[in-house]
Amino acid sequence: MSPRLSIAGDERGFTLVEVLVAMLISLVVIAAMTTTFVQNSDSSLAGQRQAQLYSVAQQQIEKVRAIVSQYGFTALAQSAKPLAPTDATLPTSPTDPNDFIVNWSSAAPSYLIEANYNHTTDGQIANAPTNGEPLEIDTTTPGRVTTKTTAVPVAGAGGATATVYTYVTQATVPCLTRATAFANTSVPTTCSADDVRRVTVAAVLDNSTTSKSIGPNTPVYLSTVFSNPVPSNQPQSSIGLRLGLNIG
Repeated sequence: MSPRLSIAGDERGFTLVEVLVAMLISLVVIAAMTTTFVQNSDSSLAGQRQAQLYSVAQQQIEKVRAIVSQYGFTALAQSAKPLAPTDATLPTSPTDPNDFIVNWSSAAPSYLIEANYNHTTDGQIANAPTNGEPLEIDTTTPGRVTTKTTAVPVAGAGGATATVYTYVTQATVPCLTRATAFANTSVPTTCSADDVRRVTVAAVLDNSTTSKSIGPNTPVYLSTVFSNPVPSNQPQSSIGLRLGLNIG
């Protein structure tokens, strides 16, 4: 009888091990599925927030466009100097848009015009000056572009807000030549450096998160170029009005 009891005991023990192994495998599978679900959820949220921040940046571009429309091209300047960069050396993936400012402490700071502001290893765009384009700063009445706006509501983000940075620079663009103007000799072959300005907007989410797939605060950037509706290099009439067409 004792051998049978021993065999029966062994069978019961083996069955218990099988149950434990099955439970362990189930827990591993559930943990993997949970991790995947969280990652997918974070990635989806990251995409949503990126789209919402782009919307905020686009709204700022439209506000600047309205300023130019209402007050003229001379109003297209920053009303104050931006704050100093956070990092002394430009990081690979900056979280502070001010990190792209060059020679901040000088009387003529400039802003780097990057091919990809979130990955600085890509370098600047073609034909951009080595030290960036000069910032257009005017603390008097004509400068109507707010350099930094805080607590901007982010629509559809559950009460989240963003900080919006706006940089106005003297854009580096090719001049209009007589050849491109159909050999029109009345068109000057030189252009004023102050006739074309670039507006670069950065939107940064205020509500930080520790999730790597969401952020924490990866800025989004939008940029557009404005040309002077009445170029300063055009000849003037006898009453002082500049003559010529907008070439931008």
